[in-house]
Amino acid sequence: MRGPCNVKPSIDESPALLQMVDRMPAFPVSVQRVIEMTSDLHCDPRELIQVLEHDPVLTIKILKIANSAYFGVMSQISSIRHAVAYLGLNTVKHIAVTVASVGVMPRTNAAGIRMERFLSHSLSVAVLAKSLAIQCSASPAHIQSCFVAGLLHDIGQVVWAQSRPEEYAQVVQHKASTGLSTAEAETEILGSTHAQLGGMLARKWQFSEELIESIQHHHEAATDPSSGILRDCLYVANITADQLHELDELPHVQPKGSTPLTDRLCARFGGESLAILRQMPNLKDDLERARAFMQV
Repeated sequence: MRGPCNVKPSIDESPALLQMVDRMPAFPVSVQRVIEMTSDLHCDPRELIQVLEHDPVLTIKILKIANSAYFGVMSQISSIRHAVAYLGLNTVKHIAVTVASVGVMPRTNAAGIRMERFLSHSLSVAVLAKSLAIQCSASPAHIQSCFVAGLLHDIGQVVWAQSRPEEYAQVVQHKASTGLSTAEAETEILGSTHAQLGGMLARKWQFSEELIESIQHHHEAATDPSSGILRDCLYVANITADQLHELDELPHVQPKGSTPLTDRLCARFGGESLAILRQMPNLKDDLERARAFMQV
């Protein structure tokens, strides 16, 4: 995260949409501080520990996840200090952001969004985006950002579901009856998409411009050869996640037919989506263990 954003809203960011975004809660101050601190490679772990220890709710949830099967610890982690020493700063940051993100997502809604599936998809994209960034030898900061971007890329759906559940229920029904994509159904019914709202919310949360751009355009393959790694990883992770069988069938991951990628993306990531999946031998286990985050 960073200081206040001075970027002017686009012409599509109508007052009504901005009002919807403004109603969404902000990340807790402690989570914002954790993200700021861990973006610095020279972050002092003692300062991070101090911030976390002053948020008892966040501390409890971090320890719960740290002791879950996802990390397979041999002995119980009983303090934030121990968690940072055992898991590392980056992992603790990921847990904190996950806890905050899941916290703003309602478990039930009148819009017809199946939240368990929504969360499972979001976590799958986060794991895939992070894995792609690692394969591309991205910087530690970009690897962190890819996980966050994957986790939050569909957050705009939550904004719609929270603010206008009856209207978004029409989107869900329209998608089911027509076979359109979520974004296509949203455009026809609402005149705007969850990607646009997600970008607006990321701006409210004072994320980096690169992260905002990636969330706002996660359904669009960048055509510029100089496109940043974050946007490319999120786009490919999102469509690659769609190549997995029903998420409820994990850990038996069986990819569906491959979704074509542009030549530039194929060159960057080593082939089409099926080939990309095959380059991740630990994907099945990573996705299954990631479900621990859904229990926070």
